[in-house]
Amino acid sequence: MSKWQIRLEDGTILKTLNTHFNALKEIEEFLPLLPGARKFLLVEINTSVKAGDKVRIISMKGEAAYSGKTGTVTHIDDAGQIHGTWGGCAIIPETDYYEVLEEDENE
Repeated sequence: MSKWQIRLEDGTILKTLNTHFNALKEIEEFLPLLPGARKFLLVEINTSVKAGDKVRIISMKGEAAYSGKTGTVTHIDDAGQIHGTWGGCAIIPETDYYEVLEEDENE
């Protein structure tokens, strides 16, 4: 099962979907409910990150200085926040954007 979120460009979460392959059907049903013609993002929440993975922070809500930082995941706490070597702030998967790097990608 995948976890997806429909977000506005400012990061506001409109809907969270826990779904398999019917995500597009659920999204199509939700789209008419979007206010106006605003742009939105469809984001898959990465639930497979684990300690030891290398990640790059794309953006962290309220922490612009963390954009572009890379590091290694040290642990994931009980709240699902991802901690690592990129600095003192944890990645919050529901609000922050990050990518897991392949082993051959440079930091």
